[in-house]
Amino acid sequence: MIKKKRYTAVLIAILLMINAILLVIVINQKSDQAVLREGLRLYELEGSGQHWDIVHYKVLITPDRIKRGSAKLIYKGQPDDIEDSDYFSFLIIEGQNPVYSQASSSTGGPVSILNNLDDMGSIEGPISDDDPPLDRPLIERSKAKMIWNDRDGVTHQEIIEMKISYEYEYAGS
Repeated sequence: MIKKKRYTAVLIAILLMINAILLVIVINQKSDQAVLREGLRLYELEGSGQHWDIVHYKVLITPDRIKRGSAKLIYKGQPDDIEDSDYFSFLIIEGQNPVYSQASSSTGGPVSILNNLDDMGSIEGPISDDDPPLDRPLIERSKAKMIWNDRDGVTHQEIIEMKISYEYEYAGS
């Protein structure tokens, strides 16, 4: 009986620690002090293509705001293939709608793709009445479109289907 109580206490402590860790992660998002409230949902997505992997792309939804981004990109080819690239574009599409994009171009020099893959930045804004329902079925249909020039100036394009690798929902107390 004592062992059962001990295991129960350890299990409760582990669950409390997991909840505390998740709370710290959400609060420490770069989103100007995101506040936990009823209806918060967090999705983390990843995807793998022929040339690129995408990890840690996040969608944080509250009842009136949405934040997207913070992805890490991993180039699977040889670094010198893109080291002198003069163009790079990263686009996220939910369903049929482009929702996040970032592009870099340069004349007379490289855009330093390799130096900027660890955090692709993020965007945050209000949810409008014109937005489609921001639910799991929409988020899990996300795709990433990558366009880049290689060292020879040849333009490449890759579309990567993404999948939800982690999700968390805070329904309120």
